Amino acid sequence: MADECAEALLSDVWDLYDVRNDFSLSANVAAAQPAKLKQMQALFMKEAEKYHVLPIDDRTIERTNPALAGREVPAEGANGAILSQGGRFGGWSLYMKDGKPAYVYNFLGLARYTIAAPQGVVAGSCNSRPRLQL
Repeated sequence: MADECAEALLSDVWDLYDVRNDFSLSANVAAAQPAKLKQMQALFMKEAEKYHVLPIDDRTIERTNPALAGREVPAEGANGAILSQGGRFGGWSLYMKDGKPAYVYNFLGLARYTIAAPQGVVAGSCNSRPRLQL
């Protein structure tokens, strides 16, 4: 999978900017400096593999449709962040752990409050609609 992603990324159109002399990023120098572009692509791929960020999803419209985006809960359960904001000294995160939704709030690095569902999310697609009763 990583090799397929690497091929797709490297065949994509890349920009290259000299931020020392062009802080506004107005002059794309990729065509003028192909060797530097290749060097930066290699460094990007090395770091992307090192930090496990592949595959990168650069779809646009497809990501708004759960069926196309592949937002389904696998049979073995889901793990990972859904949405997060902040860092070590404060913030919050909504995530899945062992197939169960969970939320953590970090108050200035002094206290952490966590709540998690007692049961996991049912495996399958997420096409259900909530029913509201008044």
